[in-house]
Amino acid sequence: MRQRSRAFIIAEATSPSSRNAFINAVPVEPSTMPGNTTFVAGFTQSNVGDTSQNTLGAFCESPGEDYDGLPCDADHSTCGGTVQDCHGRGPGFRISDFESNRIIGGKQFEGALAVMNGVRNPGIGTVRSVHVYLNTYCLFLTGYSFAGGTADGPGAFDFVQGDNSSKSQNAFWELVKGAVTPLPSEDQVACQYPKPIFIDLQYEKNRCLSIGFPGELTTMAGRRIREALRAKLISSGALGPDAYVVIAGPADTYGHYVPTREEYGVQRYEGASTIFGQFTLEAYIDKYSSLVPFLADSTTGAPASDPAPVDQISNTISLQSDVVFDAAPIGTTLGDVLVDVNTTPYHAVDTFSAQFVGANPRNNLRLESMFLTVDQLVDGQWRTVRSDSHPSTIYQWVRVSTVLGTSTVTISWQVKDLHDF
Repeated sequence: MRQRSRAFIIAEATSPSSRNAFINAVPVEPSTMPGNTTFVAGFTQSNVGDTSQNTLGAFCESPGEDYDGLPCDADHSTCGGTVQDCHGRGPGFRISDFESNRIIGGKQFEGALAVMNGVRNPGIGTVRSVHVYLNTYCLFLTGYSFAGGTADGPGAFDFVQGDNSSKSQNAFWELVKGAVTPLPSEDQVACQYPKPIFIDLQYEKNRCLSIGFPGELTTMAGRRIREALRAKLISSGALGPDAYVVIAGPADTYGHYVPTREEYGVQRYEGASTIFGQFTLEAYIDKYSSLVPFLADSTTGAPASDPAPVDQISNTISLQSDVVFDAAPIGTTLGDVLVDVNTTPYHAVDTFSAQFVGANPRNNLRLESMFLTVDQLVDGQWRTVRSDSHPSTIYQWVRVSTVLGTSTVTISWQVKDLHDF
């Protein structure tokens, strides 16, 4: 089972929410608000492609079935033969997704704070970086298990994980595939083996090296590339014997998943999502190793690079429909207060709540801005102390009538100490 981008909130949620990586960062930088930041606490990914923060495991949520509440099938993440009812459970499962977010975010914050407050070896020397473009040795194609999803986000229909070339494929999907995308060539099939092809996607500081990696490495794949590069760096003299190699990814672009060849052969989600074929990890190790000499103190020049990829932004498509219609109920206007906060005093752990005549938040994504703020009056001036990015606030949008286009927005804020989790 694995984590999908470190987020616990389900895909169907109608509340803009913080990922647990942001919940980690908030208490590290408690006095900062968007646009008022002097220190940024970044909790970035490393090799987490096959990990999950749904730490209780994956279970069948199938009311009325005899397997309801039982663990999902371990090989295929299925319940009764399909993936739809198999869901991962976080540590706050009995309470809410937000509670799982809070618990995991709190644990990661505590770990980070222990490292920050512990003994640290200062970085010595010059910071260098190397960047190249490279052609991939397999054209980018996903496998059938990619459509099966994971317990953190199940797929649909009859797709499952663990679907490899030893199994026959659904004839219907083979027809759909042929109608939507070009059929793979024999070379492509051989390059991607044993993955059955589903969709053609062509249409350092002296002691430390940070690998900017353009994909999601599984845990073991990350270990292998780190160990290979560390050995190369030490043998070449670029780093000392006490060197650290860390992975930061996905960085710069997104090249899907990178497992080991053994993991690729099983064809769970990660293997099916490895779009450049079974030797992707080995190719990355080889290419990154070739860049090591350019990190030496005596280096001159730059590594050879393939041409920069063509900018395809203007050719992108979206399958997300636009907001069709929004309106306020008769006798009201957008923003009117439907339910106001109480006038009686509030105390710690109490929750403020108010409801408004609203509209679909996808009308305006409020980039570099906010859907809500909590302001405090200080010496006659309003000062923003919370926003919708803080875990103590919730912005909940509900479509009341699709025909009339009416909606409500409920905003709540649980009063907490600034550093509370």
